[in-house]
Amino acid sequence: MHTVSHCLFLINSRKNSIAQGLPPGIAKNLARGKPLPPGIAKRYLPPGLLGQLPVRPGYEWVAVGRDVVLIAIATGIIVDILGDVL
Repeated sequence: MHTVSHCLFLINSRKNSIAQGLPPGIAKNLARGKPLPPGIAKRYLPPGLLGQLPVRPGYEWVAVGRDVVLIAIATGIIVDILGDVL
């Protein structure tokens, strides 16, 4: 199992993607312990990238802007944010 620090290193090596950053007002509302703001376009991560992140049953990793976000599936609450890695 990879640690989050190791995952950040692996993800940063893929930073040449064309992901767009979030507008400042929306980015400010993206925080641990809060629900994903309504209307935010989340994208699923490519399988190769997803395979480098730790598996957390009951949670899903998604791309939001340039961030990789861990969300509780049942509640939509943000559990972790790997900022500006895409």
